[in-house]
Amino acid sequence: MAVYFKKTTLKNADFILEMQKQCFRNDFLEYEDYETSPYYETLEDLQNDICTNHHFTIFLDENIIGAFEIKEKKDSQHLYKIFISPNKQNNGIGKVVMKMIFEKLTNKNKWTVYTPHKSFRNHHFYESLGFKKYGEAILSDKLTLFKYVKYN
Repeated sequence: MAVYFKKTTLKNADFILEMQKQCFRNDFLEYEDYETSPYYETLEDLQNDICTNHHFTIFLDENIIGAFEIKEKKDSQHLYKIFISPNKQNNGIGKVVMKMIFEKLTNKNKWTVYTPHKSFRNHHFYESLGFKKYGEAILSDKLTLFKYVKYN
């Protein structure tokens, strides 16, 4: 069972967008976030992200099982989104991928990630990888993002 990632290609955008919507659907329904939710992204948005950001597809053997996107900041790298297909979650794949990201893609001394305030599994996941909560951003009456940071 080989888990790996490589740069996302535009030919996979439709498939990745469908999987992304499956993964972020429940959060979207809970928070009704039309501004920042990956669920609400269009194909055009995703294609633009693939071309302008560091967007990678996650594979298990030869099958696409997820994706992630990194945005470069002046002094940090921001994990904008990461998702694993619902039928592959809870198998440790996310943690394996994150460790590979840190090993292969780190070029700054600081990583950041934001996650919804009620996403307790996400809080535990990021904290288990060494992230520490450093702040909050209130986006609406329904949604507050917890801000996490990890120093290398």
